[in-house]
Amino acid sequence: MLEVNSIVNSSIEQFCKDFIDNPYLCYTEHGIHAYFYNILFQNLAPEQRYIDIGSHKVCVLQKEYPTNHNLDKSKRQNWDIAVINAKQLNFPSYDHLELDSVIEFGLNEPLEHLQDDLNRILHSKANVTNKFLVHLHRLSGFGNDRISRRDWSQKSKRIVMLEEIINICKDTDSVIYYAMFDSSELFQNGVWKIAENRVEKLK
Repeated sequence: MLEVNSIVNSSIEQFCKDFIDNPYLCYTEHGIHAYFYNILFQNLAPEQRYIDIGSHKVCVLQKEYPTNHNLDKSKRQNWDIAVINAKQLNFPSYDHLELDSVIEFGLNEPLEHLQDDLNRILHSKANVTNKFLVHLHRLSGFGNDRISRRDWSQKSKRIVMLEEIINICKDTDSVIYYAMFDSSELFQNGVWKIAENRVEKLK
């Protein structure tokens, strides 16, 4: 049976490739979270999907699970998708469980959003073992040629380039997946994985 971290990695890769092939499956980023949650849940073995906390059965996958600490913000935030560590030896509180993995998403978000996610996920009090960021761009035309008003145009100055992501995640233990879909193909469509100061094109 594969380790959970390996399943998370392969599930993100599967999701990102699906996004490039079918970028309009989900209208919003919240829909993307739900779609990925389903992929990951199905990829986990049945015996990996739940743990017992006291007398309660708990799913290891949680949407909007709270951060362990305020992480230098005014209050605790929430992770997009969190995977509870099933091997932790004690359960101090249902609200402060140790996390095996956290996956943060961004759909057509600027570099500042990605940097903020990275800062939170790398925080010394985040209580997260495996850290994943998924940054997605969906671009289409101008004006009436735009497929969705949620798309960015190819002229947007907020588009994050692969080189920028490589630069900000250098020498970190995070894994970042970058997927670009541009209906005009002005930008190269594809999926890249950035980890351990290495870049791998997946599609």
